[in-house]
This record gives sequence, C-alpha cells and structure tokens, in this order.
Amino acid sequence: MRGPTPAEVPLPDLVLRLAFAGTRQTRDCGPTLKGAIAELLERFAARLGEQWAERASNLGRYYSDVKPRLRLVTGLAEGADAIVVQAFGDLQPPDIVALELAAVLPCDSKSYRESRNAEFRPEFDKYRDSCAYVVEGDGLLPTGDTPYAKRCRARAYRLQATLLLRQADVLIAAFNPEQEGGVGGTVETIQAALSLHLPVVLINATSNAIVFLDRSADMPVDWSLFRGPLAEVGTWLEPLIDEIVGGPRDPHTSDLIEIYFDTSTSLRTRRSDHFLGAFWRLFQNAMAEEGKQKLSAAEEPEGPLTRWRHRARNLTYDNGNRYRGVFLLNYTLAIVAVGLATATLGLFAWGGVGHEFVVSIGIVKLSVLILMLVIADRANKSHWSARAAAYRYLAERLRTMHYLPALGNFGPVIANRSLSSVASHQRSSIDWLFAAQVRSQSPALYAADASASGTAFVRISSGSALERIEIDLLGDATSGQIGYHQRNEFRMGAMNSKTERWVTGMVWGVIAAVVLDLVVGFVSHHAAILLVEIAAVLPAAVASFHGIRFQSECERLADRSAAMAQLLKGHVARAREIRNDIESRNSQASGSDRMVGSGGVEALRHAERIASDMLAEVDEWSVLYAKHVAHA
Repeated sequence: MRGPTPAEVPLPDLVLRLAFAGTRQTRDCGPTLKGAIAELLERFAARLGEQWAERASNLGRYYSDVKPRLRLVTGLAEGADAIVVQAFGDLQPPDIVALELAAVLPCDSKSYRESRNAEFRPEFDKYRDSCAYVVEGDGLLPTGDTPYAKRCRARAYRLQATLLLRQADVLIAAFNPEQEGGVGGTVETIQAALSLHLPVVLINATSNAIVFLDRSADMPVDWSLFRGPLAEVGTWLEPLIDEIVGGPRDPHTSDLIEIYFDTSTSLRTRRSDHFLGAFWRLFQNAMAEEGKQKLSAAEEPEGPLTRWRHRARNLTYDNGNRYRGVFLLNYTLAIVAVGLATATLGLFAWGGVGHEFVVSIGIVKLSVLILMLVIADRANKSHWSARAAAYRYLAERLRTMHYLPALGNFGPVIANRSLSSVASHQRSSIDWLFAAQVRSQSPALYAADASASGTAFVRISSGSALERIEIDLLGDATSGQIGYHQRNEFRMGAMNSKTERWVTGMVWGVIAAVVLDLVVGFVSHHAAILLVEIAAVLPAAVASFHGIRFQSECERLADRSAAMAQLLKGHVARAREIRNDIESRNSQASGSDRMVGSGGVEALRHAERIASDMLAEVDEWSVLYAKHVAHA
C-alpha cells in the first residue's frame, strides 16, 4: 500500500503542552501562589502568541493556519491542582491563542471522585466537565490504611504521574521543598520528568520563587537552588518556547521538512529519477526471485497519524530506490565502458575497420563515462541515501504512535540515537517534525466516549493494549514486525545467494574463455580475439557485482533482520508475561486481595523499550545505508 498523495498531507497545528503537578497541602502556601501561577501561565500564552504572530517569516512553513493552542494537563486534585485550574480559567490570553484544559486520572473518573474529600467533589465535577479530554488509568484507589490499600494507591498515583509526563512538553511543579514527597507525588514526578529530558519549572509554594531546570539538569535536584540568585522568568521562558515550537534549528536539514510537505515534489521529479527507482526494483525482484512472493511490508492499523506515516514511508521508498538504482546503473555502465574499450582493441586486431567507426565507439565510451559522473553527481547532490535514512526514521517513530497511546503515551519520547550514525545530524529536524505532529493530535482522538459536557474520556486498559502490541505490532513468523524482518532476511539472503552464484558463474566463464583461447588461438585468429574480449569484460562484471553486493549490504541486512526478529520475539515473551500477570490479578484474586495495583507502569515502560529498540534498528540501518555514490 503506497498511501495518500502528497497533496493529502496536512501541516500540523501549533500546540504547546504544559503538565502541572503540585502539592495537595496548601495551608502553608503563600497567599499569592495563585497570582504567581497565573503570571507564569500568562507569560507562556503571550510568548506563544508572539511566535504565532511572527509565523509569516518562519512558522508559516511548518504549521497549519489553525490558531495555536496552549494546553494545560493536571491531575485534578485538591490543593495546587485546583489553584492552577482556577488560574488557567481566569487567563486572558491573546485573541490568537486558544486555551485547552485536560486531565490525567489514576483510575476511572467515578472512582477518583469518590476518593476526593466530599467538599472538593463539586469543584472536581466542574473542573472535569471543563476538560477537553480526561485520560483514565487502570489503577485502583481503595480506602483504608491496610498494606493492600496503600500499595494500590501508591501504584495508581505513580501511574498517574507516569501518564502525565507522556503528554507534556514542559512540567510546572508547585511544591514545598521542606515537605517529604510520597510515591507518585510531586517530587518523584519532578525526578521522572528530568529522567525523560523534560524541562521543569519549579515554583516554591511557600515563597513563590521560581527556578527553571533545563533538559540537562542534574539529578537528584538540589533544593538549595531556591536559596540562590534566581533568573528572571523571561531569560529562560522565551528561549524555551522558541526551542519547542519555533521550527527546526538546523538550516542545513530543514529542507527535509519542506520536501515532506511540498505537494509538488512528485510532479517536479525527473523522469530519469523514476527510471532509477524502477531499475533497482527490477534488479531486486530478479535477484530475489526465490522470495518475491514474500516482499509485502507489515500491515498496520489506521490511526490519527496514518497520513503522515504514509508520506514518510513513500519518501523512504522513493529516495532509497533511486539511490540504489544509481549505483546499480553506474556499475552496469562500468561494464559497458570496459566492453567498449576491449571492443575497440579487438577491432584494431581484427582489421578492416575504418577509423571513423573506431572514433564513434570512442565517443560512445566517453559519453558513458560522462553519464556515470552526471548520475553520481545527481545522486550525491540530491542526498537520496541520507533522505531515505531520515524519512525511514520518521516513519518508524510514527509507527510506534499507532500503539503507545493505548497505554497512555501520547509522545514524543526521546529516541536513543547512536553517535556512530552518519545521518544523526539530520535527526534534529526530523525529531522536531515528529514532536510537532504528535503534539498536534489531541488524545481526545483516542477517546472511547464523551460526556454530555463534551469531555472525551480516554480509558487505558494495559492488558488489552499489550495484547494488541503483541499481536498486531510484533506478530509472529507470518505477521507484524517479526514476520516482516523474517521476510526481509529471506529476501536479502536470496539476493546475496543469487549474486554469489552469478559471480561464481562469471569467474568460471573467465577461466573457460582463457582455456579456450589457448586452444582455439592456434586455429582461429578471430575467435581468439573474441575470447580475449570475453576474458577482459567478465572480470569487470565480477567486480561490478561485488560492488553491488557491497553497496546493497544485502548480507549484513539479512543478518540484521534475523537478529531483530529474535529480539522482538523476546519482547513478545516479556509482553505476554506482563499481560498474564495483569490478567491473573483480575481473574484469580478475590476479595480485598484482588489486584494489588495496576500493571500500567510496567506495561507502558515495556512498550517504550520496544519502541526504543525499533528506533535503534533504524539507526543501525542508516549507518549501513547513508553512503555517497562513487563517481568512478
């Protein structure tokens, strides 16, 4: 399936997501805490509006015309959470900025409401109904002080904090540094945010002092920061927002994004470029004839990000096939050039050939060599290999977002990247694009239902989500990513084997030509000349086939796919263990021992490890793939 045409690929909306975690104990907080929070939120909204107002010169190339949204995601608890929701509701942003409130709960909304103080429940109802969406974890909040109840609540609140950070660009945390943090509490959430390389804004709830921790801040946090000199908010807030939403920073790789959204890219492509791609596909099918019935890619479900993934995948195929077509054509032309050179010498030895004819052959040979230089130069200036690597990286990042939202990860997760990748410098632009795309898609799109007030409820079911990953994403020998990698191993192995057989046959052909020349040369002068020419051309063909094997990396890619299939099988086994553990808690336990907390955190982290390994495989692939085409 090729996916939609470029004209159907939309620009993402501009969205900035603020997650908030705060203390529930606000008795000792300063009376102006709400004002400090409101001023901070106002600064975020104002800077976002300024960025949008300047979009004609920059951001207009990367975002849709829909006005930007400032989204606040909270836990809807008593204390600081209630204060920030009130401040957000009273905010008067610029007319060009829309506000959106959202929430993350550790369990279903009804159970969470019952766990709140009775006097807070009317406020909770009001705040919940004003949310655009509410993500409901699958934790439990039983009452009482039994060890069972405490373990359940601890796991549920840790799940809530984990889910909160999976839909945030910045964490704002209001807390009292003198208070001891609990499991899943504000302090633990701060440390978890820094481990995910999220920037954190700390507000001392007793003094209203504000400290900014960037992505590289040390852990654990040194709370004595509040006692030192504090930077003015504007010195870090504006650069922070500019970094997140202000467009890709590397001007040398921003063309990747422009090509991605350029609806006329396919129309402007040269016919010769299409020929190069078709030439490679023809060779690939011929060399992998044993496996060409197994070349289909892994199927995947439709989702909010499907159009963007199809575009990235199509660009991967187009650029990759053209790059491979270039070196295949150049190796073919090299054989032709050697054949013409030996033919010229043979014609002189043959005798009776006019000078004009020999000159004509020389002109053809020169034309072939010039064509080889032109094709190689075209490929290197077009950066087809590097673009193929970059777009495949984007396609695989988007693939993971077919599955991670079902476990509460609405991205983007920081990808682990190898420093050895020659294409790693391009990833900053691709990472920026992926983050913009993911932010643009509201979690409300994954909602099961909505309330009368319009609030969408996104319910997390860890067991069923893991089963979907296990069956649809990972699959087995005939489906999913495991099936894809086993098919790819078969295809690349078949190509390598057939190329080796061709090389072996040509080597024996050279030997046969030399032997026949020794025998026939005494009988027929013309036959000897012909055999000498064959013996000269075939070694060039052998060298070209070896070059094709080297450039295509078919043997190493086959080994890599075999290793990846085994790795993913291990992930299937682990996913099944976690899922069985969750299901056994639900079905075999009884009474007060039923389900000691949710397995949501374990399920989510395992899914993220799977995504990380899949991206690491793409990174290794790009090391093999991103090469320049030799000019001669």
